[in-house]
Amino acid sequence: MDPYLYQYGGGGIVFGVGLYFAVRQGFVGLSGRGLRNLVILLGVLIFFMVIQGYLQYAPMAEARPVPFAGDAPDEGSSRTSIGTAVDYAVIAVYMIAILVIGTAFARRNTGTRDFFFGGGVDRPGGPSPRRLGQQRRRSVRRPDGLGRPRVLNELQINDIL
Repeated sequence: MDPYLYQYGGGGIVFGVGLYFAVRQGFVGLSGRGLRNLVILLGVLIFFMVIQGYLQYAPMAEARPVPFAGDAPDEGSSRTSIGTAVDYAVIAVYMIAILVIGTAFARRNTGTRDFFFGGGVDRPGGPSPRRLGQQRRRSVRRPDGLGRPRVLNELQINDIL
């Protein structure tokens, strides 16, 4: 089987499943910000499909083999090359970028619930943890019969009833 078709056939199924869940969560759609997100997703996919297709199927000629003329370490020498300055710079930039991105997202977390649920929905159709604090609160009696009033939000009241 052709690797290009295998990659974008199998990968297309996974992409389609992810797109289905993105539609259900309201991230993509056919109007407004959802349409913009859908166009970005499909544009990036098509861009990489075209680039890979061109590089994989473009007519190419083979260059004649040339013996390696690099600087191999002398026999008996303990000097070995483990990387150039560019290699170390790429690793350093990558690590700094990961730290910056992680720090930016860590500052958004409001607690362990936000950390574990990623600021998303606790249950299908339910409000996100950030919206829970914004809901109208009212005082109700506990179902355990102790008689002490407890402040609950709408979601907790529905769970008790």
